[in-house]
Amino acid sequence: MVKPFDIIRGASQIETLFSRAAVAAPASLNRLAPRLALAFGGIVTVALLATGLLAYTLVARAAEERLNRDMARAAEVISRFGPGLNDRLLHRLADLLGSEVVVVDATGEVVSGSLPPPLWPAVETAVTPHLRPAPGPRPPRLIDLPDGAYTALLHPLDGSPAAPRHWLTLLRPAAAETAWRRRIAWGLAAITLTALGLVSLVGHLLARRITRPVAALAAAATTVAAGGHPPPVAAPTGGEVAELASAFNTMVSRLAETERRRLVAERQAVAGRLAATVAHEVRNPLTSVQMLVQMVRDRLRREPGMATEAGYAEVVLREVARVELVVQDLLDLARPRPVQPRACDLEAVVAEVMALMEQQLTHQGITLSRATEGHPLPLVADPERLKQLLLNLLLNGAAAMAAGGRLSVMSRWPAGGGSVEVAVLDTGRGIDPAKVESLFEPFTGENPTTTGIGLAVSRQIARDHGGDLGLATAAGGGTVATLTLPLAPPAAPRHDGGDLPPPVPPPPTPRTLP
Repeated sequence: MVKPFDIIRGASQIETLFSRAAVAAPASLNRLAPRLALAFGGIVTVALLATGLLAYTLVARAAEERLNRDMARAAEVISRFGPGLNDRLLHRLADLLGSEVVVVDATGEVVSGSLPPPLWPAVETAVTPHLRPAPGPRPPRLIDLPDGAYTALLHPLDGSPAAPRHWLTLLRPAAAETAWRRRIAWGLAAITLTALGLVSLVGHLLARRITRPVAALAAAATTVAAGGHPPPVAAPTGGEVAELASAFNTMVSRLAETERRRLVAERQAVAGRLAATVAHEVRNPLTSVQMLVQMVRDRLRREPGMATEAGYAEVVLREVARVELVVQDLLDLARPRPVQPRACDLEAVVAEVMALMEQQLTHQGITLSRATEGHPLPLVADPERLKQLLLNLLLNGAAAMAAGGRLSVMSRWPAGGGSVEVAVLDTGRGIDPAKVESLFEPFTGENPTTTGIGLAVSRQIARDHGGDLGLATAAGGGTVATLTLPLAPPAAPRHDGGDLPPPVPPPPTPRTLP
């Protein structure tokens, strides 16, 4: 019979084996999935084996107690025949019960029985020590005979209960008990192994469910360590793994943003050093050139027949103004100037910039057009900074149409307040939507003919005014740059003693420049 301490001892030995296996495991088992599966399988195996052993013990004990009760009831029924039991009747009872039936006297000598007579002395030797004076039947006990082990049950047959003259002895072969114990053991073993297989499968699936997102996190972390930017890691909904994946994705996005800001800061630092050099090496000589060309232009205008040459000087001055704009962009990128808002005629600013660019665009084969929607409203802004912004947009649009095209400028005024929009539309090749934001970073322009800083400075100017600047691909092709500016608040800066800027003249009739 299996004892409870045997169950505990067996479970401890199994746990020790699993511990030794984990220590001696190959490197592949050091990964999380095998270790989780091994740990889960080990715990479940110990639990199932312990449960199986306990179930076997309880079932075997219950079966044994039931057999003993059946033997006791059979002995009580047979004892009613009294001493009239003969060998023939005892053999028939033995066949019915599946147990040997023997009658012994008070001294232990066999009187009759279903066993062969050669085995009687062995029965007498085994039974006699248990015939001490005591009332009632004797509890079942295991005895050994030459042909095997038996479970013996002694029951008084006749005489007084305190001193029976004969005893009925039922002998149940231990081999039968061994057979049904084996059947119970095999049945429980089959159930245990099946449960162990199912639990192992579930453990494997659970381990994969846990380790798959962990492996994805590890791969993404390796990519981050190598300087890459992995895509967001997907994870099961809910639970600690999902929280870990969400935290990791947040960390990666913040690292990417930090890296982007670092690159922008480095570019701005380079621009600052470059701006200082440009201011010293280019701007001063450029100012001298501008002054001398202005003097030549003014003299040529006074000379008869020199209008064409004076126009050439005017072209030179415009190109000098373009170089001055590049220099100013560099200086603004390094040390942004604060805006100086005042009453501003946006339509006049747009017209001035277009007039400045008209001759150059015509030379490039680009048609410039102007349109206005709605009625202009009062606006408070920095005209010089807006002029710089719009000039940058026109230059970028012209750079996108090297083979010529059409450049359109449209103002959209709101009916009752809000923001005014100025859209600059070209018919160039358009832009990739995924690269829109990167175009606003310094020195990242895609056009080799531009400096790559105009859009960055222009957006900063727009945001300094409380507005914004965006890029998009136009519906019919090309690129549209949209400037949004808030209108003047009710309490705008005073102008000529009034509370509001002077009224803006009606919008000009849309025209197409030659």
